[in-house]
Amino acid sequence: MSAVSVSLVEFLQTGRFGPLLNSMTQANVEDLLGPPDGHDEHPDSRNDRGQSSYWMYGDVLEVSFRRDPPYYMNWFQLEHLQSGSALSADFGGRLSLELDGLTWRTPPSGFIGRLGSGNAEVQFELAMGHISFRLFFGDDVEMFFVSSDPAILQGELTGARHSLARTLRNIESHSLVECIYSFPQPYGREERLRMRTVHGASTTWMTGNEYLALISE
Repeated sequence: MSAVSVSLVEFLQTGRFGPLLNSMTQANVEDLLGPPDGHDEHPDSRNDRGQSSYWMYGDVLEVSFRRDPPYYMNWFQLEHLQSGSALSADFGGRLSLELDGLTWRTPPSGFIGRLGSGNAEVQFELAMGHISFRLFFGDDVEMFFVSSDPAILQGELTGARHSLARTLRNIESHSLVECIYSFPQPYGREERLRMRTVHGASTTWMTGNEYLALISE
């Protein structure tokens, strides 16, 4: 049976990775992809049966499940994307990923432009010795970006303070997609609210339109 082709754009728009849905149970995922290639065996990752609730498929796909029956999904993620691993991953032999003309070096503005700014939100943090940049599409999808040139960002942390617009332009020009999460609802909305509460004033939130306007200054 040939693998089902999955569109990256459709995934970012909907949170659906082809037939893999963030609303599935552990049994649903195993029926679709087969047994996982690995587990997180940490005691905190075990469910009420003493079995792992964190499954791994290859180096790219990871799935977190709730710890009580029927073991619905907390989220799934594609990770290590900047290494190019996702292009060679077989996702259990059932799925294949099509980038739709995008790359893992496409800057945040490129994803916003392709998918539309009306459903996009940016979270940015420059504090406590690190830089965090997340791009959200709706409530289901969260993209996490890292830098291709840490020295550039270290300059933002230790050197002369620039305007927010200049800092974001520096991040924009050196960004790599590290991972993409897909959340079920209402968990995704609740997680976003938790992030706002925990990080508070240390983060800057803006809409996709506001971000595009700011980096164009």
